[in-house]
Amino acid sequence: MCLNICNTTQKQKKNIINTKCDFAIDLFVYLFTDDFYLSGEIFRVLVFFICFTWATLPYTIFAQAVGYEVLILKIYVFMAFLNVFLNILFYDIYGLIGIAYSTIIVYGSGSIAQCILIHRRFTLDYAKNA
Repeated sequence: MCLNICNTTQKQKKNIINTKCDFAIDLFVYLFTDDFYLSGEIFRVLVFFICFTWATLPYTIFAQAVGYEVLILKIYVFMAFLNVFLNILFYDIYGLIGIAYSTIIVYGSGSIAQCILIHRRFTLDYAKNA
């Protein structure tokens, strides 16, 4: 009995996620015809990139305000090289959608690293001045 409830819950969760992400494919088909169906698949993955960009925006603005631009630059340069490397690797494995997967992985992990490093740098500087 519990197994059926758990399986139903898992299926419902997958349906909710698919419903929220399927708009990208429908949007591309509506705007550009059926020839661009695969572009909608790629956009469906890359739409999560926006979440990472907005999540790190307060940290980026704060870092620029207190003079940590070099730290942000180092993080973005590392992310760019890692993205190129993973793009090549994932393209060979998954094809064109692999490039979208690698971009999400790089920017997801880079966003987390950016928040942690900026917070740690500010905490250390604040502790020195206190």
